[in-house]
Amino acid sequence: MALLADDRRAARRALAQALGKRGFLVLEASGCSDGWRHFAREAPDLVMAHLALPEEGGLSLLARIRAGSRAPVILFAEKGAASDAVAALKQGADNFALESEIGRQGLAELAARCVAQPAAAADLAQLAQALPGKSAQIRRVHERLAALAPLGAPVLLCGERGSGRGAAARALHELSRPQRPFVALHAAQLQALPVLPRGASACVRGVQHLAPPLQRALRERLRANGADCGAPRWIFCSGPGGLRHADARDLDRALAAQLQRFQVHLPALRERPEDVAASARALAAQSARALGRPGCRLSDDAVALLSIEPWPGNLAELGAVIERMVAFSTRPEIGWREAEEALNEMHLSIETLRANRQQQERERLVSALRQTGGNVTRSARLLGCSRTAIYRMVERHGVPLRR
Repeated sequence: MALLADDRRAARRALAQALGKRGFLVLEASGCSDGWRHFAREAPDLVMAHLALPEEGGLSLLARIRAGSRAPVILFAEKGAASDAVAALKQGADNFALESEIGRQGLAELAARCVAQPAAAADLAQLAQALPGKSAQIRRVHERLAALAPLGAPVLLCGERGSGRGAAARALHELSRPQRPFVALHAAQLQALPVLPRGASACVRGVQHLAPPLQRALRERLRANGADCGAPRWIFCSGPGGLRHADARDLDRALAAQLQRFQVHLPALRERPEDVAASARALAAQSARALGRPGCRLSDDAVALLSIEPWPGNLAELGAVIERMVAFSTRPEIGWREAEEALNEMHLSIETLRANRQQQERERLVSALRQTGGNVTRSARLLGCSRTAIYRMVERHGVPLRR
């Protein structure tokens, strides 16, 4: 969110539009006291103020902000002297610019660069707790989430099931709007778009399963959000192919274009094996707290054994195995033997689970087709999936379609 303070209405609106195109939610003010009220109420992530604001001027607004906040502040003027820049920077402005030299687009670009500075160590540490690891892939995820946190634009998190999309969505929310509600939604279960609290974050899974009218409504809501500084933040979760995979063919193209502006890919655990150890220790500590065994931990041998597994189910699968290890452990330290036993049980249970899931999927497909008289579109809606997914299941299970 950005606060833009400028008494020149037409110039302010034009700059607000330029900022909006770079993903900012813009809050507008026409004077110093008006700007201060907005800042105190909304705590924006960036402030842009005209040096010659009515009442007390841009320097006065800067002084009020600096009395209790380190939020980035950019002061600008139509024309000016070197002394103006010196005064602004001395009083704590992060930058000073002349509109006559860099233009409106230059000011917007300056704002984007200001929030895209390397993330603070505290922000990266917070993200590392939510998504443990030191690989180049996961560090890139941390950096991208930190860069997107100040913006209000929708974010698309792509990755395999269990790769940490939910944890990433929660971490993004906690980094940008920690005092506001976090709402988890599944598109297939929505009959209408929910009315969300102001400033909340909404994490939506399976956006491609939204009915066409809801897709159009969501597209318009996202477009309208650009002018509302208190609008909810939308976070979407998709598969590793983003919105380009076959199941997203029924997605409204204009909506897909909006969602794909800012994507973050969550790498599979097998793509970053050096992160298994840190993830395992973090998940063990989490399970120990949840199960009332705060002293329970993994030995180095157990971690070494876990680190050589491919983990096709990613963090979700690793977490499930570790939870069993913690639950059945009779000692504070979980060793190699307990880890080996849990892994053997996992391999057996995966085969059984896979067979059960296949059988359940076939039964649901047959039931849906029977209820709809073989209508693929209605069956897809009933199962909360796409038409393409129905055809895939029909082929996989050898179920005949009525013609």
